[in-house]
Amino acid sequence: IKGIYQIILAYLLKKNVIIYAQTILPVRKKLLGFLFKKTIYLILSNAKIVTVRDVHSFNFLRHIVGFKRCLLTVDPCYLLRVVPKCKIRFSSEDGFKVGIIPRAYIPSMRNYEKYIKCIVECIRYLIERYNARIILFFQAKFKRDDDTEPINRIFSCISSAYKKNIIVFNDEYNLEKYNEIISSCDLIISTRAIGVVLSIMNKVPVIGIDYAQGKIEGFIKLVNIEQYCINWDTLNPDILKKKVDLAIKNNVYLVKK
Repeated sequence: IKGIYQIILAYLLKKNVIIYAQTILPVRKKLLGFLFKKTIYLILSNAKIVTVRDVHSFNFLRHIVGFKRCLLTVDPCYLLRVVPKCKIRFSSEDGFKVGIIPRAYIPSMRNYEKYIKCIVECIRYLIERYNARIILFFQAKFKRDDDTEPINRIFSCISSAYKKNIIVFNDEYNLEKYNEIISSCDLIISTRAIGVVLSIMNKVPVIGIDYAQGKIEGFIKLVNIEQYCINWDTLNPDILKKKVDLAIKNNVYLVKK
């Protein structure tokens, strides 16, 4: 949990602690995983209320850590307003718009170069087959968590013939703007959990690339569209292109969900 020292400090100061809408997933390595489970149990035991925002975290705490007092709640992003469709017009020739939200590298993302190449290949496919307008945009832009870095790498790998079909958002914007961009797209491919949540909320078909052992899958399972989730370890261009074809084919079904 990020900010774990703040929780411990609150306990030392004898403050009431509420842990709200978190994602808490296991650690891959056995020894670290064992220590993590014990640490999590001790920290959560003193909290007044503990809520998590996805099924995987709920099952992990309840059945693996053995912490029974956790509750399943919705992600706070669902409190944002639903944005009317076509709020943003990206260009005079928008056509079929596909928003792609990559994720900045973190150590658990093995074969990151393969991921970048996979996104590049998918962009080429979307432009060639569907003449799609690609919207590359970010969720996080911080010193050690900057999604504009993979965006720039992806864009640099695209040949000049395809770049005219790509719009890149690298400038600062707030969550409301982020929500509007998602709502204005016809399909979202997201490696960010909030991107998946906002797509579902705005009834935009979404393909989630799950980089964190079930974090994104947990959100997608809540609305029974897990066939549009790709596990990080199995990700390759062919699988991603098949998911794209399926999502486009079933667009009406997904929007109704």
